Amino acid sequence: MSARSIGAEQYGRLLIEIFEEWVRRDVGERYVQMFDVALASWVGEPPGLCVHSPTCGRAVALEHNGDLYSCDHYVEPGYLLGNIAESPMARLVDSPRQRSFGAAKSTTLPGQCRGCEVRFACHGGARRTASSKRTTAKPASTTCAPATESSSAT
Repeated sequence: MSARSIGAEQYGRLLIEIFEEWVRRDVGERYVQMFDVALASWVGEPPGLCVHSPTCGRAVALEHNGDLYSCDHYVEPGYLLGNIAESPMARLVDSPRQRSFGAAKSTTLPGQCRGCEVRFACHGGARRTASSKRTTAKPASTTCAPATESSSAT
């Protein structure tokens, strides 16, 4: 999140406007990934995006030099799994370290997400935005409103 980022309420309004246009004119003609992901969640199917899965860690990032990272959003030294020229990619992806990285998404969800009635739809979103360090005055993820907003909206 940065100063240029939109808030949860703005993002929600944007998605609603896009959905209303799409459902009137484009169903069957245009594919909107976020709507397919939402539909899958609501009918009990696995999401098509890792950010909406209960765990993560399958969207690794492979750099031109063979370095493999835990996630395409974590191409940083602390998340380097190894180099595929030195270790088979399958071994790196299935390593205990990578499994721990993926499981951390659900084990570090803030209480706001853990208690959410629609958690099944996003599972807290991306790990970077569903940080356990969030306070209840801020959104737990980019897919929900702050606790004060959501409680007053119901």
